[in-house]
Amino acid sequence: MEKDGVIVGFGNVKGIDYFDCLYTHKDYQRIGVATLIADDIEDYFNRLGVHTITTDASITANPFFEKRGYIILEEQSVECRGQLFNNFKMKKEIKY
Repeated sequence: MEKDGVIVGFGNVKGIDYFDCLYTHKDYQRIGVATLIADDIEDYFNRLGVHTITTDASITANPFFEKRGYIILEEQSVECRGQLFNNFKMKKEIKY
């Protein structure tokens, strides 16, 4: 998503049912950018007929996904460049 030549947010999927990434520019948070992107991604899955979406949400993204109906399956520790980060394996059941 772009506004006035600035990328204010983006998201992507991986595979058939994995919500891979959601990013919002720091100057455009809390104004609905992430919600619009997540709506588009979930609509995409809906058009594919996907019934369960999975994601790995960071500690800061977890409340956003919980408000959207995702539930925590487990807490995880993942390594990135020698650092350990906690995140949450989550899923959302889509009802048609």
